[in-house]
Amino acid sequence: MSTRRPHLHSAGATRMRAAVVLPVLLLLLACAAAGPLCVRAVDTSSYEEAERTNTLAFLQSFVTPGSTLADVWTGTDFCKWTYITCEVSSVTLDLRELRPTAPLALPELADGVDGGSVLLTRIRADGLGSSLSGTLPASWGRLTRLRFVQLAGNALTGSLPADWCSLTGLLVLSVSDNAFTGTLPAEWGSLRRLSALDVSVNQLTGPIPEPWSSMSSLSSLYLESNQLTGAIPTALGDMWPIRVDISSNQFCGCVSSLWNSSSVTLTADPSMRAVNCMSANACAVDESSSPAERATLAFLQGFAVSLPSLQSVWADTRYCAWPGVACTMDKDVTLDFADVALTAVGSLPALSDSVNGSLIPLTQVRISGKGAMVSGQLPASWSRLTGLREVTLAGNALTGPLPAEWGSMWQLRKLSLGNNKLTGPLPVEWSSLTQLQTLTLGSNGLTGPLPAVWSSLKKLQTLTLGSNGLTGPLPAVWSSLTQLQALSLRNNGLSGSLPAEWGGLTQLQALRLGNNGLSGSLPAEWSSLKKLQTLTLRSNGLSGSLPFEWSCLTQLQALSLANNGLSGSLPVEWSSLKEVEMLVLSDNTLNGSLPAEWGSMWQLLALDLESNGLTGPLPAQWGSLTALDSLALHANQLSGSLPATWSNMRRIQSLNLGENELTGAIPESWWRMSSLSYLALNSNQLTGAIPTAVGDMWPITVDISSNQFCGCVSSRWNSSFSVTLTADPSMRAVNCMSANACAVDESSSPAERATLAFLQGFAVSLPSLQSVWADTRYCAWPGVACTMDKDVTLDFADVALTAVGSLPALSDSVNESLIPLTQVRISGKGAMVSGQLPASWGRLTQLREVTLAGNALTGPLPAEWGSMWQLRKLSLGNNELTGPLPAEWGTFRWLRELNVSRNALTGPLPAEWGSLWLLGLLDLSRNALTGPLPEEWSKMHLLEELYLNNNELTGTIPSRMGLLSLSTVDISRNQFAGCAPRQWGESCSLTLRADPPMTTGVCAIDKSCDGKSGSAASSNSGECEVTGCARCEVGAARVCARCEPGYILTGAKSCAKEGSGVAADARAGAVVAAVTCAVLAFSLVMTL
Repeated sequence: MSTRRPHLHSAGATRMRAAVVLPVLLLLLACAAAGPLCVRAVDTSSYEEAERTNTLAFLQSFVTPGSTLADVWTGTDFCKWTYITCEVSSVTLDLRELRPTAPLALPELADGVDGGSVLLTRIRADGLGSSLSGTLPASWGRLTRLRFVQLAGNALTGSLPADWCSLTGLLVLSVSDNAFTGTLPAEWGSLRRLSALDVSVNQLTGPIPEPWSSMSSLSSLYLESNQLTGAIPTALGDMWPIRVDISSNQFCGCVSSLWNSSSVTLTADPSMRAVNCMSANACAVDESSSPAERATLAFLQGFAVSLPSLQSVWADTRYCAWPGVACTMDKDVTLDFADVALTAVGSLPALSDSVNGSLIPLTQVRISGKGAMVSGQLPASWSRLTGLREVTLAGNALTGPLPAEWGSMWQLRKLSLGNNKLTGPLPVEWSSLTQLQTLTLGSNGLTGPLPAVWSSLKKLQTLTLGSNGLTGPLPAVWSSLTQLQALSLRNNGLSGSLPAEWGGLTQLQALRLGNNGLSGSLPAEWSSLKKLQTLTLRSNGLSGSLPFEWSCLTQLQALSLANNGLSGSLPVEWSSLKEVEMLVLSDNTLNGSLPAEWGSMWQLLALDLESNGLTGPLPAQWGSLTALDSLALHANQLSGSLPATWSNMRRIQSLNLGENELTGAIPESWWRMSSLSYLALNSNQLTGAIPTAVGDMWPITVDISSNQFCGCVSSRWNSSFSVTLTADPSMRAVNCMSANACAVDESSSPAERATLAFLQGFAVSLPSLQSVWADTRYCAWPGVACTMDKDVTLDFADVALTAVGSLPALSDSVNESLIPLTQVRISGKGAMVSGQLPASWGRLTQLREVTLAGNALTGPLPAEWGSMWQLRKLSLGNNELTGPLPAEWGTFRWLRELNVSRNALTGPLPAEWGSLWLLGLLDLSRNALTGPLPEEWSKMHLLEELYLNNNELTGTIPSRMGLLSLSTVDISRNQFAGCAPRQWGESCSLTLRADPPMTTGVCAIDKSCDGKSGSAASSNSGECEVTGCARCEVGAARVCARCEPGYILTGAKSCAKEGSGVAADARAGAVVAAVTCAVLAFSLVMTL
């Protein structure tokens, strides 16, 4: 009776060994604790240089950033590393006790590493479970010194590497209890010295390879709990191992009579050991069937093995009755899994070498849309199924390359492999598929160029290669694909120009080349594509003008050229494109006017011309585009009034005219646009009131902001939850009828109107102000003050901000020179004031003070603010500002105080700031500034207070800085070198804070201040007070944990200089302890 064998990583065997070895290990660990002088019997110095270098390189490949090994595998002497054991001529890696902090994978052996010089003879990483995943590195086949590889009980996947056949010295190989797939490598038959092989409890398929009979030293073979099939090879059955387990597979036939003997511990399924195993578990197919039927059955049975969901429904031999299989009167066989539910993950079966593929009348395979249930690679062996006319495998999880061998499927008409995870290049060998009409490979991970030789696919009608990683040019020779009707190459990395030769693809109806890197001009020759209906070239690098010759594309329905570099005017001739429904030309540099003639494109549904440089008026003739449902013209330079005739666009749903230079009022007749759901008129110069009838419409989204409208918005727009409204606050205020009256007060000055326009921006960007800054009398607003000289100041000290907002930009339409704003104080508002510093404020040249400290401002310091030439005080501390200090700020000639501390500023100190001669206080502390202190800063003759602490500044302090009349200097917490200027150390009126090396030792200056408060040289190293100590114990300034180079750590946790008596005593004590431990360990081993 067979019994369950102990695995090669048996816990019982481990416990038995531990009972003997553990005391020795404990004693050796105690020996190691005695000090660094207790060394191992072997270190790396005993190995050859090539052995040390290559072994170290291989072991270091196990280390990944943040992993447990990164913390314990330091230095280059790997013999001292945890989990490594060095012998005289070999090294063992044992990771069983590793507790990874990050996922661990087995690394590849780098190309530059000589595997023959790697000393590893044993690798153990069994029992780590899900902590060890990935695949078996094929490159380990070069580790020719390996004798033991034990990787059982992990989460390893993939196939068993055939390259490991080079490990001819291998004695034990255990990879059980993982998730390996694929077949048993026939190449492993060369492992003649292998005595134990365990690949059990995986997902392996296929038969036992015949060459495995060459494993003449094999004494233990464990194959149980896989999906192996076929019969036990006769030659393998003639071997005489000690233990065999082939249970829980799908083997047919019987076990070897030798294995059934009492001298072999055998575990096998009862069907293989039954008396009638030859008939009840027969491998042979019914002899009454034809060779074609037997070959077809053998191939289809492979599906039942590789797709577990089929095993219970494809059980007998009558395959024509199986779900998903159909047989024709001509005995052709087709597979269509549209109605076959796959509930378990599987793969496509290979065609066995023993099956004659030419006999199989399979003409069609359709297994689509099964997602993760169909994975694995495309079997190259299917190339022998030469009767196939259609292979549709789209929408699965197939991986790997496109098999070049499939080029021999000469009868193939349709091949659909889209929406998988396929990789690698497009095989040039497929150029022989001359009957192919449809080829779809879109939405994969394919790479490489488009094969020019595919120009031989003369019958191709549909070619889909979109959404891959294909590169290189468009082959001009593909112009010979004259039957092509649809070509999709979008979403790749293709480059080069558009081939003029493709104008010969006269049957082409759809051409999609968007989202690539194509360049050059639009070929006028493509005007011969008379049948073209769809052309997309968006998001490339195309340039030049729009060819007027394309007006000949009279069947064109959709044209997208957006997001390129196209220039020139809109061709009037394109008005002959009567069938066009979608025309997208946005995000280019087109200029000129909108052609009135385009009003004859009566079929047009969507027209997008936004983000160009178009000018001139909106054509009244476009009112004839009555089918239009979307029109986007925003972000151009269009001018003039809104045409009343556009009210004829009764079906339009989206109209975007924002960010132009349109003027005048909204036409009363636009109320007829009854289908309108989105209306954007923002950022123009529109005036007047919203017509009552227009206000009675009910769009979903309306943006009329940043115009010059007067009066109020429609009450329907303002009160409805179904309308997303963006309008200037003045139009939504409670008193909008009076405060925003359409009759303009001519008595107000230009300066007052400009100031009002700027301040109203605060009410927009800081929502808390909208209800209190509602009218036009800004001098009465909270936080605003006006002087007798008509200067205006802002001080928000007593203004409560309850909603998050930002600082408003100064509109380009406002004349900044008229605004008498001299002071802005908005401090301590925290997260309520965020966003960036508006660069446009640099035009507010009358400002004398800007205080914005203690907020949540982000982004860089605007270089444009250097134009604020009258500025006296600038305080931006305690925000979240980033970026460098602008050199342009060196023009602040009147600046007295500058504080940008407590931010995240980076970069060097600008030498140009040396021109700030009137500066009295400069605070740049608590940032991340780098570089030296510029010599030019010694020109700041009036500087009294300088705070540079808590940065990353380097270099020496310029000696001329000592000539400044400073009262306070803080340069601590930096990386300065050298000494502080002598004058600083001698000054009795200067408070100096610097790191100790700059004011102590050779830098110290003796002086007497006669009772005055002298310079205070503060120290930043008070954390450790032990001489020669690099790091003290936490919370113990007089207890050293690690000494500096040249010092020895004593038993009293102090540091003694090398060569001193104290150091000699410490070393002698360590030697005695080490020798004692070694003697005790040796004695205990001898007794065991």
